[in-house]
Amino acid sequence: MALQKLYARFYPPALYAEVLDSNGRLTKRNLNIPELTLLTDIPALAVEIMTHNDDFNSHNEPQIKKALKELTAAQFLEYSNYSNPKTFKTHVMPIIGSKFNKDGQIFMTYSYDRSAKIWDSEKGQMICALNGHTNAVSDCCFNNPVGDLAATSSYDRTCRIWDLQNAKCIYLLTGHTKEVITIKFDPTSKYVMSGSFDSSCILYDVETGATIHTFDEHAGEIQCLEFCNTEPLFISGSADNTARLWDIRSGECVFTLRGHKAEISNVHFDIQGKHIFTSSLDSSMRVWDIRQSLAQYIMKGHEGPIIDTNVSVDGKKVATASSDKTAKIWNVETGELIGTCVGHAAEVGNVRFTPQGFKLITTSDDTTARVWNAETCELEELLRSHTDIILTLDMNYMGDKILTTSKDNTVKIWNAKEKKQRHENILAA
Repeated sequence: MALQKLYARFYPPALYAEVLDSNGRLTKRNLNIPELTLLTDIPALAVEIMTHNDDFNSHNEPQIKKALKELTAAQFLEYSNYSNPKTFKTHVMPIIGSKFNKDGQIFMTYSYDRSAKIWDSEKGQMICALNGHTNAVSDCCFNNPVGDLAATSSYDRTCRIWDLQNAKCIYLLTGHTKEVITIKFDPTSKYVMSGSFDSSCILYDVETGATIHTFDEHAGEIQCLEFCNTEPLFISGSADNTARLWDIRSGECVFTLRGHKAEISNVHFDIQGKHIFTSSLDSSMRVWDIRQSLAQYIMKGHEGPIIDTNVSVDGKKVATASSDKTAKIWNVETGELIGTCVGHAAEVGNVRFTPQGFKLITTSDDTTARVWNAETCELEELLRSHTDIILTLDMNYMGDKILTTSKDNTVKIWNAKEKKQRHENILAA
């Protein structure tokens, strides 16, 4: 076997080797690396990786050291000064939301005007319009990291898969009997999943557009769904106060997560696939072990419904946003409250950790976005430009671009003006 390419994933850090086997086939393997810290001995780690992998020889050592150094540096990269946003007026009728592709070079908006549109983030120009739905477009997603396809869901009870090179609809996805409110590609982009007010989720094959499974055991409207990064599983949250874990191969429900007293507002996995997170309008969040249907922790403390949640990339922290005008950060391993972000004057509707995990971004009905220190919960930046409720929040892969959508019918991109290494000495390894 011989090494062909070395791939790095920054968040969370991982190395992958593409090797050519004796039969001439390319395979991609994950090179298990420990947590990268300031004390990581990069030369010694490079030697250890080569020792435990027959695909490498001494000629690969500089390449491995370079990749490890870049990975370590990325963990301590800090962006700031998200000021003077670019403003986009994208739709005549009310806008519903917007999403970045992976690198943030383009973004997609979706609206009550029945269309989605693709935009160039730097030039501020529309690249193409995705027309075909007969009612409002409720959600959208890119097939990241490739980003050559998009999927949209609509109140017209259908979904669509689009080829972004020619703005053509490849497949019209049918099967729902009520409004479709959410859609997501799985991590491999082989499948796309929709969730609907008809209480069901439908899994489609991206290559053929065929329906693979319909998941219809919920007794209430689907509110949210998410795929697992490590196993062929997904989680759905419903207005029936439960979440369900499903196997996408068999189409069967693995187990039902019960205990919330009101509808589920968000569901998440950590990227390692160890925990499930559910939040509810009952003002609580629960952390579940994916191997069983019992809650490890119940996080209580908000004085109003939890509207949004986000898990840090390393899986160590989870943030909650509430109608009580605050956001809270929790320790996943202990279930304890780390701190509360206080300062918004109205409901906090969106929350997102930066990829490096040092900062937390929130948006609010008070028309502002805010940047907080994720360790102390102290306010670092106040982003004021919108004139109405902020509806959605997104961030690109590196965390140097923030995307906000507002009821003022504008989209804004907040580019970080400053970049620094929290600890410069890591570059001397």
